[in-house]
Amino acid sequence: MTPTVHPYGTDPAQFLELSLPAGGEPAPVVVVLHAGGGWPRTLECVAAACRRVRPEPGHG
Repeated sequence: MTPTVHPYGTDPAQFLELSLPAGGEPAPVVVVLHAGGGWPRTLECVAAACRRVRPEPGHG
């Protein structure tokens, strides 16, 4: 699996690397965080990244 890079914010450090299994079937998600910025920004960044992995209904 080769990861693809997806931005989730405007800062160059706001990106995630997504590795998908072959076949396109739903699969479990593992999130490894290396966040900075301190409370509450860290949790806001985590939430934004997770929304990018699992779009809200009607958004992809």
